[in-house]
Amino acid sequence: MGVHGGPDIILDGLIFAIDAVNKQSWSGPNSSTVNDLMGNNNGTIYNDTSGSYGDKNSFTLDGTDDRIQIHTPDLGNTITVEMWAKFDTTTRNQVPFAWRYYLIYNKSDTIGFNTGNGDVYGISATQISDAGATNSWTQWVYVMHSNVSYTNNKIYINTVNQTLSAQNGASEHSGLRNFNSGYGNIGIYGPSSANSPGAATGLFWLGECGNFKIYNRELSVSEVTQNYNALKNRFI
Repeated sequence: MGVHGGPDIILDGLIFAIDAVNKQSWSGPNSSTVNDLMGNNNGTIYNDTSGSYGDKNSFTLDGTDDRIQIHTPDLGNTITVEMWAKFDTTTRNQVPFAWRYYLIYNKSDTIGFNTGNGDVYGISATQISDAGATNSWTQWVYVMHSNVSYTNNKIYINTVNQTLSAQNGASEHSGLRNFNSGYGNIGIYGPSSANSPGAATGLFWLGECGNFKIYNRELSVSEVTQNYNALKNRFI
């Protein structure tokens, strides 16, 4: 296995990577330290009330208060976030990762980008189900542009580019806030600070994640597919 999860993983623009099975990134269930494979943006697992930081194959969070907080890398204005994850879809209102207003999972049974007023611009529960992403290992890829319309963002499920739309009455489509606007560190699988989406309302994530990456550019469809093929035999 390569340093970043496989020999065929796209490295161009990769600025952050953690992997539960890579000993350079995480030594296992007895360690609360998570190391960035691309640099110095290391993280810490907090509030492990379930008694395990994972099962050697994935980070496992209990949906109550577990989270991983990392130092924020220099993100730029366009990023691609990729995660291989298994979402517990029975628990609503969760944030698998966050800065200030970025991603909301299972907000009224949808997944997408917080519009800033509590609504979601993204995909529906039907799309999630049709893609086979309900309680199963799935490659999720989010392309995000700051300070532009939400219609420029993308969500891929197992390489398929989903059609995004306003969910549950969402009306504010002005776009994501600046990624480097100083709103706390990145919180992976839960809120990162008092300035992050879940801090005040406890939107902690219940699920598993094995591999998480951030790119400082938009990945093409072929690159998303290349990363999928590099890791699919591990998760599917």
